[in-house]
Amino acid sequence: MEALLARPKELKGSGLLHHCSKVAEEAKKLASVAGLSTPSFYAGLVHDLGKLNPYYQRLFSADERDRDSLQSRLQEHYFRGHSILSALTAYWLLERIAITKKEREQALYAVASHHSHLLQLYKSLSHYEQSNGEYPTTFLQSYKGFLQNLPILRDEAQRYPKTQDLDWGNLDWDSCIRNMDCQQYFSPYSSTSQNHALEYLEFCIVFSSLLQADRGSFFEWQRSTFNIDLNTDALVQAGPLASLRKRFQEGVHSSNDFKDRIMVMEAPTGIGKTKIFLDLIARLTSSGNYESVFYFSPLLALTDDFENKLHDESFPNRSVIRKEDLRSILAYNHLYSGSLAKKYADKICDGEEETETDYPKTKDYFEIESFNWKFVITTTQRLLYILYSNSTSDKMKLLSFKNSLLILDEIQTLPKFLLPNLTNMLKTVAESLNSKILLVSATVPNQVKNAFQLMSYPTEVKEAYLKQTMKRISFRKCLDLKKEASTFRKDDRVLIMTNTRKKALTLYDSISRLGLAVEYISSGIRKRTRRERISNLRVGRPAIIISTQVMEAGVDVSFSKLYREIAPLDSVVQAMGRLNRELELRETPTMVVFTLDEDWLPYSELEYIESSKILREVKDSHELYRLLPEYYRTIDEKNASNRRLAGELEDKMKRLQFDEVWQFVWKNVLSEDSRGSVLIPDQEEWENVKQYYSTQGMKGKRDSYKRYADLMAEMPRTPEDLKITDLFDTDLYSRGILLPKSDSISKLYDPKTGLDGLLRLT
Repeated sequence: MEALLARPKELKGSGLLHHCSKVAEEAKKLASVAGLSTPSFYAGLVHDLGKLNPYYQRLFSADERDRDSLQSRLQEHYFRGHSILSALTAYWLLERIAITKKEREQALYAVASHHSHLLQLYKSLSHYEQSNGEYPTTFLQSYKGFLQNLPILRDEAQRYPKTQDLDWGNLDWDSCIRNMDCQQYFSPYSSTSQNHALEYLEFCIVFSSLLQADRGSFFEWQRSTFNIDLNTDALVQAGPLASLRKRFQEGVHSSNDFKDRIMVMEAPTGIGKTKIFLDLIARLTSSGNYESVFYFSPLLALTDDFENKLHDESFPNRSVIRKEDLRSILAYNHLYSGSLAKKYADKICDGEEETETDYPKTKDYFEIESFNWKFVITTTQRLLYILYSNSTSDKMKLLSFKNSLLILDEIQTLPKFLLPNLTNMLKTVAESLNSKILLVSATVPNQVKNAFQLMSYPTEVKEAYLKQTMKRISFRKCLDLKKEASTFRKDDRVLIMTNTRKKALTLYDSISRLGLAVEYISSGIRKRTRRERISNLRVGRPAIIISTQVMEAGVDVSFSKLYREIAPLDSVVQAMGRLNRELELRETPTMVVFTLDEDWLPYSELEYIESSKILREVKDSHELYRLLPEYYRTIDEKNASNRRLAGELEDKMKRLQFDEVWQFVWKNVLSEDSRGSVLIPDQEEWENVKQYYSTQGMKGKRDSYKRYADLMAEMPRTPEDLKITDLFDTDLYSRGILLPKSDSISKLYDPKTGLDGLLRLT
């Protein structure tokens, strides 16, 4: 029996040395694929020694029924934390261990950050200082009690059973007791490698191994093995393009050996890229050597579409996977995280924000948050979180990429400045974690082409496909909606796509005034309604749709007329894939490219201007495809802003400034995602929604929207910017949950234009 505890005394394996030993062995095993067993082992070994803090020892040894009241009293006297004390202890304990300076730093960084965010050590320590440079009284009181408990731990360590890999008594306890000082100065550490991405990622992998080993230590768990059968014949569609698609798909598989760690597939829109990479999954995983498969896409509409292709509840015989395999597939985004089986059954898998007072959690929760699933369907944004964020919840997922296959769909949507760094990161992930990565697009940017070899494909089949699916392109300097509408036939399916929600709303209002029936699709429409509108389009009914880019890429819907506001060429090519997708029209269709103003947002000014020059002159899709390589070269040569941003990111990564790297990526890539998700229940649902979230406590912070994900719509701007905070339920708003007051739903949400109707007020 150990006197010093890592967990409440009633829990199995609560002894401090026992727990740390177990985590060390698991972290070592997890990180072995990356050759980082040593720093991961020592990170696990010392990660909880800071729990010598009397706050924890008194709390854990108390009777369970007295613990809640005791906890509040202890917080008046002691600092509730242990990670930084563990790192300070480890600084001396590992002094004479035979590890390199970098390995020691990797272990210390992971230990200091494992309940907060991955930071440089000097930042981790300064985080606890007050504005006057002094430590709070509670911190000093905890530190004093910590020092009193340290000799007791040393004595326990010297009696602890030795193993081949572990001898607690071999650590430098005497130096630690003699030199331990909470004023210990940690100096900044910079990359010593020529490959900054590699060194950056190595620190992240050690951190991830500690997080998985520690969080998973409550359960008996093991990594998954991908063994899901895929019936891709279910994706084959009859029609005039079926033969060309089959020849192209078979040609890709026959002309590539798929041995490269990074593979790039460039294929025209509509030619069946999804079937190609699902066939590739089946081919590569047949050996049983893959733990997981990950699918990343830039839009929730695409992940929904992909999920529907995997399994169609209405037509099970058309499904790629069997119904029983739905429980092995994780759908993960900011609206829902859980198995497809639960999602389709309208069930939930609740989670809650982790804090240091949250002890055992469910195994389901851990495996969801660690991505320990056979198949994970998530967003490209989530991949960027995992690679660049320094939070524990994101970094814990990183190690689950090991021995896995990662598929990044529609890579052209990523900002060009990020691609040089991202391609280097992906290459490092593949090599360090023994993974394969497939990048997929109809328009592969130069930064990706220059980094990796494109997969081979039958050129003659591609040319035949492009010839058969050719579109004319016509430019309109000013879109005369009345004139255009006069050309619409009763059976036409018309898509008019703009660059912003404000412009889409303006066009919607204008065409509605002409007396035409028109529908609106954007992220401002709640998910349930948006899915219904897209599903209705698939049955082939006539329609006029005004949309933003949510209809641009990967949505398997075909239109007879397409109008696209000028945008970067790769975006225009993707939109063009929605026109005459199955050759429903006998005549060659025309995509009309138009301008509404000279505003290039949300794109870069350079890409907009260079694309505008081409789109004003180009006559058909053949010519557009031919000009794409030159367009990409021009962008690369002229884009000084991209080079500056890429250089800034490289410098922050070189200095291992994990927090600055994340802030930079957040600001320049992801900040638009932070405008707010709003629950939009029907009136009869409101009471149930309100009651559910009112009783969830702190669950409202991050996973709050999973139960009612179908009710979510995205704000066009923040509630503060729109000055409408008074329309939301006050109690829930204070916890970050956006639910309109019962009598304010109609003020916030227009049944036709959703939350975008708020833009009429600006």
